[in-house]
Amino acid sequence: MLLGIDLHDAAPADLGMVFAFHEALFREEIEALLGWDHEAQLSNLAAEWETTRIRLIRMAGEVAGYLQQRSEADHIYLLSLGLLPGQQGRGAGRATMEILQAEALELGLPLRLSVSRENLRAIRFYERLGFLPTIPGTERQYRLEWCPRA
Repeated sequence: MLLGIDLHDAAPADLGMVFAFHEALFREEIEALLGWDHEAQLSNLAAEWETTRIRLIRMAGEVAGYLQQRSEADHIYLLSLGLLPGQQGRGAGRATMEILQAEALELGLPLRLSVSRENLRAIRFYERLGFLPTIPGTERQYRLEWCPRA
């Protein structure tokens, strides 16, 4: 456990809380790109609940955010890392990603993710953690990958 950070698999009863985090953290960006449809977003998260691993990020015992990932045959795909505003900039994101990187290293798999090209703060965050751009990206999304080193 780094910086008092631990990850716990979310339970079905946590869907409402995770969705509230998702909306608070990503609504503005989603609204600008696609328009916000509350029911569609909630339905999408509920469907993803069945095919992804959603973990609660706890810092000093308090829920600080969530992590959503999907295991593929040749990589782990990070769909979302969401930290409450009061937890941002305090090392929780870095500690969470270091846990995920250690898990990927153990499995010998790279981590992959996509981030909005406009989200320069997130791009810099992932690059500081050793993620490198991959080709192809898209017009809206910057794709990044971290490869474990033995």
